[in-house]
Amino acid sequence: MRRLWALALAALLTGPGLERSAAAGEVRELDRVRAAFVYHLAKLIHWPAEARSTKAFRACLYRRDFLGGALTELQGRPVAGRPLTVEVIAAPEDAAGCRLVLVAGADLATWRGAGGAGARHRLVVADLTEAPAGESDGAAAVALVRRGDRLGLVINRRALARAGLTASSELLKLAHLVEEGP
Repeated sequence: MRRLWALALAALLTGPGLERSAAAGEVRELDRVRAAFVYHLAKLIHWPAEARSTKAFRACLYRRDFLGGALTELQGRPVAGRPLTVEVIAAPEDAAGCRLVLVAGADLATWRGAGGAGARHRLVVADLTEAPAGESDGAAAVALVRRGDRLGLVINRRALARAGLTASSELLKLAHLVEEGP
C-alpha cells in the first residue's frame, strides 16, 4: 500500500504541468493537489509510538485554512492508524496535540517568531508554493514548493531529526534533501 502512495506521489511530482489560471475551479484543483501531498506525506513519515497513541491524528492549519477546505475533505482517512482530524489554530501554543502543522509561506516568519518550530513528534510543513524564494529557513521540516510548473518537496533532515521523526525511504527518494539549521 505504501508503495502505491509513493508511486502516486511521484506521479504528482513529475506529472503534467500545474501552471493554472486564476479561475476558481483550477485554484480549487491546486488546493486539492496540495492537500493530497500533505496527506500522503504524513503517511510516509515514521511516527513514534507516542504519536500513534492518541485517538485521532490531528493536523492543524496555522492561522487560516489557505487550502480552501481541501484538507478538511480528507478528515477521517487513516494516518498512523488513526483517523485524520483537521482544524485551524490561531497561535503556536494552540498546537499542543497537533501531529502535523501546515503553515502558509506568508505566515512562516510569524510561526517561527512566536516559537512554533521545534516541538517533538510534530511535523511542521511549510506551504511555499506561493512564495518566491521557496525557503523555510529551518522553521519547517518539510516544504512544499513549486519547481517551475510542478510541485516538489524539500526535506530538512536536521529539522526532521529535531522533531524526533524519520521519513520513509520512498519519501526521501522523491524529495530534495537539505541539512540546514542549528
